[in-house]
Amino acid sequence: MGRTLQYEFSYAKGVLAMPLDIKSFPQSPGVYLMKDKKGAILYIGKAKNLKKRVAQYFGREACTRYQIKFLMERVAAIEYVQTETEKEAILLEFKFIQEHLPKYNIDLKDNKTFMRIKITTNHAFPGICVTRRVKDDGATYFGPYVSAQICRDVVDQLAKFFRIRTCSDREFLNRSRPSIQYDIGRCTAPCVGQVSKEEYAEQVRDAILFLKGRNRELIDHLRERMKRASEKTNYEAAARLRDLIKGIKGMLEKQNVMSPDERMFERDGTRPSSEDKLYNLIAQRLKTKLHLKSRPHLIECVDISNIQGTVANGAIVSFLDGAPSKSRYRLFNITREEAPNDYAMMAEVLERRFKHEEWQRPDVLMVDGGRGQLSIACKILRDLDINDVSAIGIAKVKGSHKKSSDMAQVFLPNRVNPLRFKRGEAALLYLIRIRDEAHRFAIKHYRKRHSKKLLTT
Repeated sequence: MGRTLQYEFSYAKGVLAMPLDIKSFPQSPGVYLMKDKKGAILYIGKAKNLKKRVAQYFGREACTRYQIKFLMERVAAIEYVQTETEKEAILLEFKFIQEHLPKYNIDLKDNKTFMRIKITTNHAFPGICVTRRVKDDGATYFGPYVSAQICRDVVDQLAKFFRIRTCSDREFLNRSRPSIQYDIGRCTAPCVGQVSKEEYAEQVRDAILFLKGRNRELIDHLRERMKRASEKTNYEAAARLRDLIKGIKGMLEKQNVMSPDERMFERDGTRPSSEDKLYNLIAQRLKTKLHLKSRPHLIECVDISNIQGTVANGAIVSFLDGAPSKSRYRLFNITREEAPNDYAMMAEVLERRFKHEEWQRPDVLMVDGGRGQLSIACKILRDLDINDVSAIGIAKVKGSHKKSSDMAQVFLPNRVNPLRFKRGEAALLYLIRIRDEAHRFAIKHYRKRHSKKLLTT
């Protein structure tokens, strides 16, 4: 977890005395704990750079802030614990605050900050869901997870593999017929008696073993059940269990080709570096599906927002290693005055974006649109002699009236048909998330400009 060192310092009236030892604080992520003379923890904080963050409590500006002076009058020592990444510091801070409940930490005490996976093992037919609150209710909790989206993706995979219900207890009690989840093979419909209590308990047990990382035990258990089903000539059940074993092995093999610190699950069901672990799997999948030379780190998405060409603007959002990189977000007011032309507006935005050589180029450029918008992006990249950026297009599924949260068509250059992704696949959901963020960012800016125009006319 890292070394823990202690530093003593003094506080003089009106002046915070900087301890000499603070210069040896590491310039790395971690958590710092402020203690009083009796050793009781008063405050816990996280830092991207421990040395800089702790030094801020002794700066000139800190002396003018009453809450800091109030706190530092009571502090007699500071300890720190180093972590490898900033995200690990976030989780460690959360863990320490939950454990010690420091007097002057307001946030995180109520246990509502990070998402967890909850299996309602206190119910006769347990369900699975995500939650921010841990209760002493007999349910089983896994986590915490920094990213809510990643947490939901894990629940989606569990429902797919083990067919555990995802409905609420109220929905469970009021159902008179199976839900659509039963029809698509993602639930065994315990609400209407389609599965016995004993059989369903085995499904839940399998899911818990999977979350705990007890994969060998899980596969042995599934093989035993497959053998029993085959002996009873229940070949349909045996075939389903065979496919389940194959699916789980496939996921585990993908994790085993990575280094030990890149794997998705640890024995307690948490991921040691949060969403980074699942993103490595997503990035590997994108590398394969998009025919990339290496796993993508920086992905940009371009979206054009306008109504009949009025106050048109282009927005570019960037995601770095699975998370939004808002310092790289860009907005472009489209200047062309000709008749509305989505392709020409896309071309203008891309030309202006890539003329900024000081801006880091993405590994993947994604345009919101189909083959037409993608061909424009490819032409701009060729014209500017840019060969190190891969372009793709993303569009809504034909026939749908709105962007689906788990379906989209992804297009590659020189390919007529869109790529085939499984519905709800994590790699596809990641691309959809980026597309939706670009759309949100563009619409927000468009509405501001449109409102301003209405006020001036």
